[in-house]
Amino acid sequence: MNTIVIHSANLVRDIEIATKDNKRYARFTVASNRSPKSEAVDFFHCVAFGDWVDSLSDLTKGTRVQIRGNVILEKYHDHYQCSVICRKVERPAPKSAEAAA
Repeated sequence: MNTIVIHSANLVRDIEIATKDNKRYARFTVASNRSPKSEAVDFFHCVAFGDWVDSLSDLTKGTRVQIRGNVILEKYHDHYQCSVICRKVERPAPKSAEAAA
């Protein structure tokens, strides 16, 4: 089983939450720097499933998040897309709270 952890990312746009076949899901994209000193940015397409996705409704464009999930590779016609199936999405602790800990 593969696992991906994105420690610091920003939502590229508001999260889309919907229902299909009586199953709740959320779709969104995040942007994350490759390293703290790098200007290179990676974009990750993310999907989350289950009733817990309603807790993501207050996250809007620009919100900083941490993500834990699994990576999947899907083929669409003649190209591939890598997506993150999110198991956990949360706001990171503020820097001041980290320093106090």
